[in-house]
Amino acid sequence: MQSTSPVLIAQDLSAVGTISMKVAIPILSSLGIRISLLPTVLLSTQTEGFHQPIRQGLSPWIEQTVQHWRHEGIHFGDGLIGYLGNEQLVDQLTGFVENKMLPTIVLDPVMGDHRLLYPGLPSNYPQTMQRLLSHARITVPNITEAQLLTGITVSDFPTKADKKSLLLALENEMPAGGHAIITGVAVDNQLGCTWLENGDVNFYGHQSLAGHFYGSGDVFAALLTGFLNRQEPLNAAIKLATNGTFLALQTTEKSSLKRRFGIDLSQLLVALANYVRTGALTS
Repeated sequence: MQSTSPVLIAQDLSAVGTISMKVAIPILSSLGIRISLLPTVLLSTQTEGFHQPIRQGLSPWIEQTVQHWRHEGIHFGDGLIGYLGNEQLVDQLTGFVENKMLPTIVLDPVMGDHRLLYPGLPSNYPQTMQRLLSHARITVPNITEAQLLTGITVSDFPTKADKKSLLLALENEMPAGGHAIITGVAVDNQLGCTWLENGDVNFYGHQSLAGHFYGSGDVFAALLTGFLNRQEPLNAAIKLATNGTFLALQTTEKSSLKRRFGIDLSQLLVALANYVRTGALTS
C-alpha cells in the first residue's frame, strides 16, 4: 500500500531553471504523492551554466522550521535530500536524521561531475557527506560522486569489477539493507545506472544522447523516490525511473530552450499521469 505520509523534499530552490526542487515537486505531485518542502538554499540560477549565482542561506530558518514541525507533531514518510552546498547544512540535516526528526532518506549526494567537485564546494565536502550517507536507505551518486565518496578511482571506462568495488564501498557506509545506485554509467552506446542484486552488478540504460543535460540526476532521484513510495520493487523502480528520465531527456533534446535552463518535463508528466491511471509509463 502506498504511504499516506508526505515525502519531504530537501533541496536547493533555483529561481531560474527546471532543476532540483523545481523538478521534484511536479514529478512527485504527478504521482499522487503528498509532499512537504525544506528548501536548503535559495539560488538565482543553478550553479552550472551561468555565472556565480546569488545565494541566500537558510540554515537558521531550517533549524526553527524543523523544531516547529517537532512541536506540532508533524511527521514524514520518506525524504529526498539533494544539493546542500555547504558543510553546515550537511551537518545540520545529518543531525536531524540522527535525532529521528527527519525520515529515512533517498540521498542524491550532489557534489560533482566529470571527475570534479562543483564550483564553490570545499575539498573536504565528500568526507562531510559521508556522515549523511551513513543514514541513507538509498543513494544515487553519479560515477564522479561515487568515486569522491569512496576514495576509489576508476578509469573513464570502468570495468564490471570497478563498478562492483564502488557499489560495495558505498553500501558498506550505509545502514544494513541500504542500496547504492550509480547513475551516468556508460556501457557500449548506452547510458544508464548500475546497482547490485544478490552480489551481481546490474545495468539498465538507454541510447546515449549527445551533450550535457543539467538536472538529469535530479529527475532520476525524484522518479526513483516516487516509484518506491508507490511500493514498486527496487529493480522495477530503477527501470521505471530510468525510462522516465530518458523520456524527459528526449523531450529536452527537441526543445528550443537552451540546456542550461534545465529539463523539459512536459511529456514526462503526461506519462506519469498515465502510470497513475493504468500502471504503465506511457506518454
